[in-house]
Amino acid sequence: MASVLIGVVLFWSGTAVAQTALAPEEARKMMTNVVETYRGLASYRATVKVGSSVFGTPDAEVFVGVKDQTRLAVTIKTAEAEWRSVYGPEGLFSYSTKDAGRYVRHPMPDAADVTVEKLYGLSELRGLYFTLDIWSGQNPMDALANSLLETTVARSPDRPLTTITCVLKNPNGQVAFTFDHERNWLQSVRSEVRTGKGPPVVFTEVVMAFEPMATEADVAFAPPPTAERFEIPAPPGNYDRALKPGAKPFAFEAKDTNGKSVSLDDYRGRVVLIDFWATWCSPCVAEVPVLKAVYEKYKARGFEVLSISLDDEDTQPGVAAFVKRNKMDWRHICDGQGWKTPIAQRYGVRAIPFTVLVGRDGRITAVNVRGESLEPAVKAALAK
Repeated sequence: MASVLIGVVLFWSGTAVAQTALAPEEARKMMTNVVETYRGLASYRATVKVGSSVFGTPDAEVFVGVKDQTRLAVTIKTAEAEWRSVYGPEGLFSYSTKDAGRYVRHPMPDAADVTVEKLYGLSELRGLYFTLDIWSGQNPMDALANSLLETTVARSPDRPLTTITCVLKNPNGQVAFTFDHERNWLQSVRSEVRTGKGPPVVFTEVVMAFEPMATEADVAFAPPPTAERFEIPAPPGNYDRALKPGAKPFAFEAKDTNGKSVSLDDYRGRVVLIDFWATWCSPCVAEVPVLKAVYEKYKARGFEVLSISLDDEDTQPGVAAFVKRNKMDWRHICDGQGWKTPIAQRYGVRAIPFTVLVGRDGRITAVNVRGESLEPAVKAALAK
């Protein structure tokens, strides 16, 4: 059910509901409950209507099918065309009626990298949408944290509906999440943001149907019989694919920010997270509180962090102050070479944040773990 914000009052079907202030951590906790509901479902089928006030971005109906968390499908219907993307054991395929003469087989990504949100991204629709991220297990409060000014909450007096409204500073605007607080199912999202002097841009998402069970037909891919198969070559990855659980990380030796020599041999018998980051990287900065919390909780049990900054000569002077201000009390490497930092080059790093978790035996236990997945990975590595 859609909700419309007017002043400090929410209206559900004509019923006025007053908002009250909500601490950011409480808002995040409530949204975490919603996200965890979807993470716990092995299978589901759902439909969401998305709309936008932006000229050229059509309204669309998006159907999602997930079966056994190993087969995913997204179908997008607009007045102009239909897109369908499917991921399963046979491969990753997509098709559009705008080009009915062919269908595409994409390079197979790592299974952990495939979500319904990323399948949706294969289409031409763009906008400030959140529903598919939430269904994919991502908490929107993490993405909004650095722009958050305040949060409020309102509950319907006659329905099990709660709305959390996030007021933003950059972009200037607000995002309202409405969900069924008895089942922790998302009902709608309304975003209203202003990026310049023009009128605000509005994005709406309304969940039309949701069932915790998908059929074989929901996740099947059947291209038109006359369509030609088109293969897309694999792009270079964001890191060297030799970095995988069970493999040995690439050896290196460098000077830390205190001028002392550091190598992976220094961490033998301990669990170490190799953390590639930069002060100019907003997602990296957003990870710092999570990384600090896990480090403080598990350092006594043998968990270490080694951060490798990709700051260049322009931003390198501010690294030490940033580290001190944020109490990142572990070893750091920063040579001011940015993406050309030798360790980053050796690891094939093309996107940050990027992490490699190395176990006590000197072998990789997890790759690119961060956010909510970091602590479970560290606990599992320490338990070995």
